[in-house]
Amino acid sequence: DRIIFGLGTHLTPVRVIVKWPSGYNQRLNLDHWRFTPKLEPIDIIDRGDKQIFTLKSKSPGVNSDEVCIGVGEKMQWGDVISHPCSASISNQWFWDVNGRLVSNKYPSHCLRPSSTDEVGKPRPLRLYYCQNNNNVSWFFTSDGQIQYKGSKSAIGVETLAFGEKIQLVSMESQFQVVNWIRESV
Repeated sequence: DRIIFGLGTHLTPVRVIVKWPSGYNQRLNLDHWRFTPKLEPIDIIDRGDKQIFTLKSKSPGVNSDEVCIGVGEKMQWGDVISHPCSASISNQWFWDVNGRLVSNKYPSHCLRPSSTDEVGKPRPLRLYYCQNNNNVSWFFTSDGQIQYKGSKSAIGVETLAFGEKIQLVSMESQFQVVNWIRESV
């Protein structure tokens, strides 16, 4: 319906308010967006409705396979791993109103990096109870990276092979920061 940008100093947007036709007002903080001189669309997601999707790598995996982010069949310790792409509930996600990525298979569990004392090391992504993780949120960058709010880290892998642990990696690391496509189920 309407999009309103709040311009900060140097004419760089700092926030955006989206007024959806449903009457829902979505407020987004743009502090961590990377703005470039060329025109690139910014993906604004309506988190007011539960829209189920898969997260597929833009790059082909090992053997040119399509790789998606998924959870194991038995949620072994909550690990999040790379799966063959399919509409399986194991590969399905949705955004909640707080910007958290939630597993459709385990709807009370959100994606979060595990804790570590090693600065700069990749952190495996796991599922934790959403109610205990109100300060965890994610956002898409304009080039398809899924960035962890308040950091210079994004979702990545060591290699795009099936069964690989999905990790939070520094955008300057030797690990592969992956660009993702959100596909509706």
